[in-house]
Amino acid sequence: MFDITTRDYSILEKYILAGRIKGDSSYFFTLDGRYIVYYRFSGKRFTYSVLNYATEKSVVLATDRNMFSEADYPELIKKILHCKVYQFVLPAQPQTLIEAIFRQLLPEYGYVVRDKQIDLSVMMFESMKHKKAALCEAEVGTGKTLAYLVAGIVYGLYEVKERQASPYVFAGSMNPTPITITTSSIDLQQAIIGKFIPELSRILMEYKIIKGPITTVLRKGKEHYLCEERYADFMGYLESSDISKDVKLYQKLKAKGLEQGDIDLDAYPDIRQHVVCKINVPRDCGRNCPYYKKCRYIDHINRAKSDSYTFQVTNHNYYLANAQREHSGLALLIPKCGVHIIDEAHKFLDAAYQILGQSFSSSLSGEFIRLLHNHTTGNKAYHKKAYLLTDDLAFHNQQLFMELEKTLSRNDETEESRQKTVKINAAVKRVMRDLQTSLSNIYRACFQDITCCRQLARLHREIGAGIETFMAPKDIIYWLEKDDDGLWQLSAIPTNMEDILYDVLWRSGASKILTSATMTDDTGFDFFKKQTGIDKLTPYLLTEIRTPSPFDYKNNTRLYLSDRVPYPDKNDEQYIAAVSDEIEKLVKATFGHTAILFTSYKLLSAVHELLKNRIGRFPLITMYKGIKNTSEDFRKSRNGVLFASGSFWEGVDFPGDILSSIIVVNLPFPVPSPIMEHKKKDFIFLSKFIDSYAFPVMIARLRQGLGRLIRCETDTGVVAILDYRVSKWGKYRRRVLDSVLGYTLAGSVNEVGEFIKSVKDTEYFK
Repeated sequence: MFDITTRDYSILEKYILAGRIKGDSSYFFTLDGRYIVYYRFSGKRFTYSVLNYATEKSVVLATDRNMFSEADYPELIKKILHCKVYQFVLPAQPQTLIEAIFRQLLPEYGYVVRDKQIDLSVMMFESMKHKKAALCEAEVGTGKTLAYLVAGIVYGLYEVKERQASPYVFAGSMNPTPITITTSSIDLQQAIIGKFIPELSRILMEYKIIKGPITTVLRKGKEHYLCEERYADFMGYLESSDISKDVKLYQKLKAKGLEQGDIDLDAYPDIRQHVVCKINVPRDCGRNCPYYKKCRYIDHINRAKSDSYTFQVTNHNYYLANAQREHSGLALLIPKCGVHIIDEAHKFLDAAYQILGQSFSSSLSGEFIRLLHNHTTGNKAYHKKAYLLTDDLAFHNQQLFMELEKTLSRNDETEESRQKTVKINAAVKRVMRDLQTSLSNIYRACFQDITCCRQLARLHREIGAGIETFMAPKDIIYWLEKDDDGLWQLSAIPTNMEDILYDVLWRSGASKILTSATMTDDTGFDFFKKQTGIDKLTPYLLTEIRTPSPFDYKNNTRLYLSDRVPYPDKNDEQYIAAVSDEIEKLVKATFGHTAILFTSYKLLSAVHELLKNRIGRFPLITMYKGIKNTSEDFRKSRNGVLFASGSFWEGVDFPGDILSSIIVVNLPFPVPSPIMEHKKKDFIFLSKFIDSYAFPVMIARLRQGLGRLIRCETDTGVVAILDYRVSKWGKYRRRVLDSVLGYTLAGSVNEVGEFIKSVKDTEYFK
């Protein structure tokens, strides 16, 4: 594609002899064996034209006083591609089109040509074509999003061409078969829909590779959308209220025009969550709703399920829920797709634990009781009986979680883990049986009210199923944790999660493209494959590629591994003091601009307390549990020092000099949890468990954390790891270095300071 030859004089001569082209025309070059460029000289100006000899139509491209040379080929080619005689024809080889998009088209719009990105895109296309699963690790800066979008678009073009040529296709849509893209973060979903796809559409349409814009739709749970019935009821309540805050809320909602506006409630970030919960689509939305026939949400879902969209963009949870429904033979949430692209694949297993696992929340019974009270019909005696029975249910529900709390270890030091190991002992089972009996009594007494309300019936089933699951816990890993509202819930996942993922996802005929910046450890993809069940696929159906970052880590970064901090112990004052001393020196060497990553909030607080006066000349920002906007505060600080944990280890971008130093206090090994304890049973020796399970989990998180530093070609900065286990005496030094390739080692804090001075301009130090 876009091949230039200079051998077709004879073809031009035929047109001259036939009188189709003037006799004083001279041959210049041929594009793609189809478009002949020729010129005439009037004595004053050269006129360049192009002939499409497949259609025998020609058009003038340019005139100039000077004769063009080979250096002018690119400009003339651009004019050919945009002229009216140009007709795009799919190259025989799809790889040719992918190469042309990346090498010829995208650079015209400011994109950099990256050979590894092209290799990645071609490999993704091949996996789509041959219905394979592909593991694609693409380090930061590779451009994996553009790689899979181009591969997907090209796959769609050739798939339609094959269907058009097939003698077995007689009718029906000639749209490309939809492609599903699932990600973990909302930001990436919005970037795909709002930036990448519109820009690709515009470029490919300008070059006539596609006739119309690439279509895409965002898919997410119904709780994100407006329910017109609930909205009307809520607005009616607010309108009739005399309370000032209700009046203000009514005016605020009315001003937004939700009746005619966007039904996606995420488009209204200033509407508080407790209000959203009163006006969003309920889980039990059904045909019995009076708004059903004219419901905008139902209309949106029906359109989203059609094959008119090239890409269905969603999140991991929604995608897995759809896969589970397909596996169970239920109606699909997302139309059947031939290609599934799983971006941010390092977060996929966490989503699987949520969707394919089970939970029983302490709030379920309360929700059931409140709803039953609102729907109870009948006389006073019936009301009284119903209320007594629900009081009994509430009592046993409270007793259950009190008994579960009693089984928690009092020596539990895992402050960062939400998962708490519990025992389902005789006392817990006795209360469960009482809860089960209470639920059955309510069902018998209030049968008509429960069966007439879909939401009540669902809650009744969920409570009953939860009790059954945990009454005799078999083949599950279970634990107690607090949800986002601080309420206890019992959670569980199957012990054979890998087998379930294989059955539900990987063994189906559709191609699966899994990509992330952190899917491997120092041994390759083996750990990721085993944990997700992909290792059960035959080698023929699985392909792998690792694409290194194009950024110049060798010259733009330094890695400092401290030898001055003892073995980690967050309860040891000497250890805390040593960590604080090293951090102080590093912060001063880099003039702030630092994020300090902790794995323990307890250690974070202790170090912050020691350092708040010693490095107080820099803005200090502390990320505690539940506190929002710390990232934005750090961004505004210009040269601040951020004490961070939790979510900051991944998914935060600070291009430029704002973040120029990352200090990793401890290697982020996974904290003890019921899942870890179960995995440990597969190993005879603890050391083998750490090497084979805990270390790969740690490396993935460490690489995510380090990935916050360099986000574009011009970024420069320093990474420091203060963990004794990577010091010159540490047992993990070599494995860590093998897993984070590319950094130049700095032997001292002084070297760190000298490096920063050499790569930063004067504005940085002000």
